[in-house]
Amino acid sequence: MDTQFLWAGFQMLNCRNSHAHTPLSWLVAFVRKAKPKFQSAAKAPPKQAAPAPACADPVILMARPAPFSNKDFHEINLQKIIGKDAYDERITAIQKTYGAGRYAARLAVHGQAVKDGIIRP
Repeated sequence: MDTQFLWAGFQMLNCRNSHAHTPLSWLVAFVRKAKPKFQSAAKAPPKQAAPAPACADPVILMARPAPFSNKDFHEINLQKIIGKDAYDERITAIQKTYGAGRYAARLAVHGQAVKDGIIRP
């Protein structure tokens, strides 16, 4: 609390009640009861956040089924199952079709493999 706020409020209260001199206990009681004006106003309820727009990027949608954390395991596992050449061909196809970078294409290939049941997440 602001000391100037307390002192001004205490003096105003005593002037209003026609008290030129007051005991110290009155000041202590006033301090316990006094609340600053800026705290008395009620807070407005928080505004609801707008829902996230639906993702329109097909590469991101393809990559969602595969968790990002074990992307290296997916790569090794998928290369064992379908072969390194077929794995590289899938990445290249996604890069050409959607204009994605190699990393995004890798994640999309992993997501499609999870979706098709070739590997597990």
